[in-house]
Amino acid sequence: MPETKGLLRSKVTIGLLLLAAALVVFRAVILPRIVLDYVNDKLDGMEDYQGKVKDINLHLWRGAYDIIELKLEKTGGRVPVPFIDVSRVELSVQWSEVVHGSLVGDITFHEPRLNFVKGPTRETSQTTVTPSWIEITKDFFPFSINQLKATDATIHYRDFHSEPEIDIYLDKVYLYATNLTNSRDVSQNKFARIEIYNKPGNNDPRVSVVVVLNTFEKKPTFDLRFSLNDVNLVRMNDFFKAYGNFDVESGTFTLYSEIVASKGAYEGYAKPLFDDLEVVDWKKDSKSMLRLTWEAIVGATAQILKSERTGKVATQVPIKGNFEDQNIDYWTAIGNLLRNAFIEAIRPTFEGITADKGSQ
Repeated sequence: MPETKGLLRSKVTIGLLLLAAALVVFRAVILPRIVLDYVNDKLDGMEDYQGKVKDINLHLWRGAYDIIELKLEKTGGRVPVPFIDVSRVELSVQWSEVVHGSLVGDITFHEPRLNFVKGPTRETSQTTVTPSWIEITKDFFPFSINQLKATDATIHYRDFHSEPEIDIYLDKVYLYATNLTNSRDVSQNKFARIEIYNKPGNNDPRVSVVVVLNTFEKKPTFDLRFSLNDVNLVRMNDFFKAYGNFDVESGTFTLYSEIVASKGAYEGYAKPLFDDLEVVDWKKDSKSMLRLTWEAIVGATAQILKSERTGKVATQVPIKGNFEDQNIDYWTAIGNLLRNAFIEAIRPTFEGITADKGSQ
């Protein structure tokens, strides 16, 4: 009898060990493959784009998984670079909110690369992703996204059909968005906050974007503040040659903008400023007379419109309209440009039309 019990106990032990081994194999090998096939199948169903994921890492103990090497490419092969190329996407449950009864999560994009491409046709351009991408992202992660981050991103603007070709980029970009879930159960603060900034190196431009949104309003309601500082215009000469048929010898560019939106309408301004702008160098004899003449006209215009007090060329472009009909008053912009040149310089700072609601 004891031998029978011992044999039974041994069989149960072996069975449990086999079950545990099967679960380990399922967790380590089969389940990641199921999730990987599911993700790739969803990406194949996108309009105009096709996506591919190299691998999936699961972290069930903390309710998270990693997508390894996500690429999103334009179908048809007419654009030579992917629209999105991310080394790793981390999706995880936000446990601090789960304990309060709200199923929300975080998404972090590690080292994403975005390529916005301008081409002569729709097939050779990629500037936006269809709404199906948003729906597919929801399929990847069946929880509301409350926090979104991107680390060490690079954003390119490319034109492979211009002469010369254009590749303007901003690297070391970071995004941090919080309180995105439209749920009073998650947060007592109805304002979401989005911050985008970069960590510039020597001679690199500085960018800062802050958006404060009221997530409980049905129509877009937000304050936006944007600044771009210390853009070296000489490094933009491929852009000027391709689209303006001129280049610059020196100069920096700065842009300030604020926009307030509510009840389906928006208004604000964009304030571009050029400093130490020199357009033509007559000592260069490699350019045609027509090219030199055009550059002389551009340069003379910049000198006429330069503020005597600050030495900057600047204007303030008013922005006003609704989300169905955009309207920028260019005549007012020209008037502000002349006012800056001959009466008073526009200060290189914000006008203060937005309010930082991040702490409310």
